[in-house]
Amino acid sequence: ATASYYIDSFSVSATSGGCTVPPDNSGIFSDFEDGTVQGWSTRFNLNTVTNTTADAHTGSHSLIVTGRSQNFQGPARDITGKMCNGQQYWVEAWVKMAPGQPTSTVNLSLQYTDATGTLHFPSVATATVSSNTWVRLKAKPYTFSGAYTNLQIYLQTFNNPTASFYTDDVKVQFLP
Repeated sequence: ATASYYIDSFSVSATSGGCTVPPDNSGIFSDFEDGTVQGWSTRFNLNTVTNTTADAHTGSHSLIVTGRSQNFQGPARDITGKMCNGQQYWVEAWVKMAPGQPTSTVNLSLQYTDATGTLHFPSVATATVSSNTWVRLKAKPYTFSGAYTNLQIYLQTFNNPTASFYTDDVKVQFLP
């Protein structure tokens, strides 16, 4: 069987897979010392993130997330353009549970939307965190894999969905 087709217009385009051209290797660093949330918000606008001086890993400020009702609700920051497919990064966040909160498993992850609109959630690092001490969640090196239209870094718990926690000194640093 054969068929004939007419094509009115046709184009092929290449995308950068979410990276800027040339790549933006400046990374991010959030220490919250300026008293703001430094671009951080909540995942899906379902809870609250606030700059606080109640506790800090370094300096006198950190970010606290409160009002959670689901494990996935936590602080998030758009880092679109900051990571490129196949490149290596130092990804790190310091976390501590708020006073009176239960020891929890905290996960540092990425969320990206690919070209088809599908969401992906690659895990970067996981640790058990208490209210007694700051814990570093770290991946060095972390090799990013994926092409995206939107990219976020975020923290969540794997248990204790209503627990409040602090985060401080978050970084995504390109490793040449």
